[in-house]
Amino acid sequence: MLWRRILVGVLVAPVAVILAIVGFVVLSSKDDRVTDGAAYGFVVGESAQQSYDRALELERRGKIAEFRLGHGSSAFLMDPAQHDVLNYPKWVMVVGPDWWVNDIYLTFDDRRLVEIRRVRVCCEGP
Repeated sequence: MLWRRILVGVLVAPVAVILAIVGFVVLSSKDDRVTDGAAYGFVVGESAQQSYDRALELERRGKIAEFRLGHGSSAFLMDPAQHDVLNYPKWVMVVGPDWWVNDIYLTFDDRRLVEIRRVRVCCEGP
């Protein structure tokens, strides 16, 4: 009878670990899109200058770690001395640069903020 309990434990433990990992990923992930109103310190409809000022304030207060221009693998660190920031249609605010993907994406059209997107996952997939 003891061997049955051991066998059940050996079979149940990996399943429990897998379910715990999947549960963690699902519960800790976030993908929010805001096209009306405000979120994460930004307001849809505001000018690029207003968003820029907010981003600098959030960075100064430690709420964002990096300010990048572009999206995805083509994004690069913003340098106001080298880039006309207000003319870039896509910005990325890196909230947590550790092993989390934890970013706020801002999309502009005609120098007006049209979308705020927050993406947070515990690890980047393929």
